[in-house]
Amino acid sequence: MKIATVIGWGHKAGGARRTAVSTLLEMARLCPDNQYVVYSNSIHTQLNNTAVLQEALKAPSLVPQVIWDQFLFPHIAVPLAAGKFKPEVIHYTNNIVSCCGSAPAVVSIYDMSPFVLPKSFIYLHGVYQRAYFRFAVKKAAKIITISENSKTDICRILKINEKKIVVIPLAANIAEETGSIDEVTVNLQTRFGITAPFILYAGPIHPRKNVGRLIEAYAQLKMSKGIPHQLVIAGSLRWKGKEAIQVESLNKVKEDVIFTGGVTDSDLVNLYKSCDVFVYPSLYEGFGLPVLEAMSLGAAVVTSNTSSLPEVAGDAAILVNPREVTDVSRGIWKILDEPEFAKQLRKKGMEQAKQFSWKNTAEKVLKVFESVV
Repeated sequence: MKIATVIGWGHKAGGARRTAVSTLLEMARLCPDNQYVVYSNSIHTQLNNTAVLQEALKAPSLVPQVIWDQFLFPHIAVPLAAGKFKPEVIHYTNNIVSCCGSAPAVVSIYDMSPFVLPKSFIYLHGVYQRAYFRFAVKKAAKIITISENSKTDICRILKINEKKIVVIPLAANIAEETGSIDEVTVNLQTRFGITAPFILYAGPIHPRKNVGRLIEAYAQLKMSKGIPHQLVIAGSLRWKGKEAIQVESLNKVKEDVIFTGGVTDSDLVNLYKSCDVFVYPSLYEGFGLPVLEAMSLGAAVVTSNTSSLPEVAGDAAILVNPREVTDVSRGIWKILDEPEFAKQLRKKGMEQAKQFSWKNTAEKVLKVFESVV
């Protein structure tokens, strides 16, 4: 089978790109006789020296990146490249499907955030996203989503027959090879200025991720419990990111809040392994991959009781109301205040993460491809 994969916004780190690359690697191992090509706007080093052919379709120097990402890359560059390869199926891994092309299309739609939380998007960007979601689900032969919650939302909002949608969960395989604990500690101090035990958030910073309320919850604990911890926020600013963290409490604790910006996988592994608590208070998720990654590396997790996050976390995390600052702080404090409970939670988290594998994900994706060819 000739399989083309489109990694939209391939120059940006994030769960969608990690998912596409991890699935491709596993598919190539499972079915090496297939031909695989990836269309992206960057080269993914993880796919080097594999059976996967990469074609980097980069924006010309005079074309703004946003115009390339949203319009020219998917609707012109990808169809032209695919016309030469002639795939039997083409997998669009980030919501958007080309308006041209004859190969059967499979699209991955992770969540319905442009519809569920429209105010978290810049107005015109939200309008455009809602339009191309509607187009994608009509044009695609099959839709892949990553949780039962997302499937329910897609069916309800876009009026799609549930038989067209296949739920395929993600997994966590973020690199685990790091130095000794002493080396990790030195590295974190040198790179990020972490000099105390710390609470961690990892992911992009924009309104949906709810980092502002996390900062407020942290400030509550600083004031009421006198915790010695720093708060480490590992991720880059996205749309409305600065606005999302402009909370009054930040001024009270800003010396103890560390914004690392985007981090490498190895740095992220060190952060997951070294934190006392990992907090992911997102308002809405299609899956919540950082929760699974953190669990797989032994972090004690606090996350939201909304959308797909209870599906992913099971009983291996403290679930809180992400809109209630006091509830978020309560969850964090329970882990900090009860070491034995935290130890058991870490064990549960590692067991929960083992239930998910990229091999299982890849097998199910390949079955979807076979069903449309």
